[in-house]
Amino acid sequence: MRIFLTIFFSLLRSHEAHIAPWLWAAEASGATVKWWRFDSSVSSSQSSGGDPPSLDTLKALVGPKTRLAALTHVSNILGSVFDVTAATTIVREASGGAAHVAVDGVAYVPHKAPNVQAIGCDW
Repeated sequence: MRIFLTIFFSLLRSHEAHIAPWLWAAEASGATVKWWRFDSSVSSSQSSGGDPPSLDTLKALVGPKTRLAALTHVSNILGSVFDVTAATTIVREASGGAAHVAVDGVAYVPHKAPNVQAIGCDW
């Protein structure tokens, strides 16, 4: 069995169309799903302004068994733009280069063309 780890932003930040297929794939394959959550030590008034979870918390989630990270570029709910370039770098380094990175850019593309090479993601 191939083991992989899927990472998402919280449900309040990611679109259901991005989350559901990964959950279905994980269920069908027996993969582990981990969620990149907001820091609970930050008050809701501070975190509701669109700040993404800490990159430090991402580092703690990714390891050598990580094979896939699914990230959201822009929240379709809050319009928050996430630093997917930094997140991709963290995933690559923490997984020893073993993980692929899929970025959901559906809410970003209408406003600006993404530079996929600069982001460093696979899809």
